[in-house]
Amino acid sequence: MICKFLCVPFLIKAQGNVFNYADSIRHAGNFTLATVEYERIAFENASPTIKAEATLKGADCMKMLKRYDEAASLLDAVNMENIPDPKLKYQILFQSLLNSYLAHEENSSFSKLASLCYYYPDSSHNKDVLFMKILCLNEMQQWKEADTIYRNFMTAFNHSAVPSNPYLKIPRLKDPEKAEKLSAYLPFTGAGLFYAGNVPEGLLSIALQASFAAFGAYSILMERYITGVLIGVGGYAAFYHGGTRRAKWLAEKYNEKKTIQFNTMIRNQLLAVINKGTP
Repeated sequence: MICKFLCVPFLIKAQGNVFNYADSIRHAGNFTLATVEYERIAFENASPTIKAEATLKGADCMKMLKRYDEAASLLDAVNMENIPDPKLKYQILFQSLLNSYLAHEENSSFSKLASLCYYYPDSSHNKDVLFMKILCLNEMQQWKEADTIYRNFMTAFNHSAVPSNPYLKIPRLKDPEKAEKLSAYLPFTGAGLFYAGNVPEGLLSIALQASFAAFGAYSILMERYITGVLIGVGGYAAFYHGGTRRAKWLAEKYNEKKTIQFNTMIRNQLLAVINKGTP
């Protein structure tokens, strides 16, 4: 995710040469070593501001290494009460939120977003906050709420140039419980699998269940009871119960696929608008 306001803008000018070496390592692309160096700076310095900025920079290196959960935890441990600079506080809160989102901790990221807007009420209209609100709401499938924020976001970037609103075509998701119940209550029909969106498996399920049931009935009629029960009834029961679980799983996978496709499309659209900038 490349976006100009998602990168950490370092707000405090280094006192002396305290950050020079670590910054040079970071700019050279050695994020692992830079992380260690920033941790050393945070440990050795008594200044709350230097400690906080070193932690922020170290978390940014972790983010570049895709260690999002560690970066979020590192930022969450910062003592915000001792930091006099409100801009630095804001960046720490925002980067913690961003890393939680990147770590796929949607509930945590949305909670942090609410905290950020509480401590900085004016930030609720900031472009970076609007952007994160949309992403978090999308991940939680709260698309109607995200649509309102989306309109505000696009207005901030000149609504006259906005492409068609993707929220006009919110994906229709399947109900996994309904798929499971259809398979359970309507055997021999493949109804649950058809509902889950997999027609070939539905047809296969019909054929297999019918075959095992017919084989079992035939075997019992021919007085081959053990064969009829073990193979016929056993095979039918296995595909019956497996089919109900499979239908639920397929519905969940269908929803996951549609959600990812929809959310990715919106995220790419937002990033394209951001990179283009406000005229």
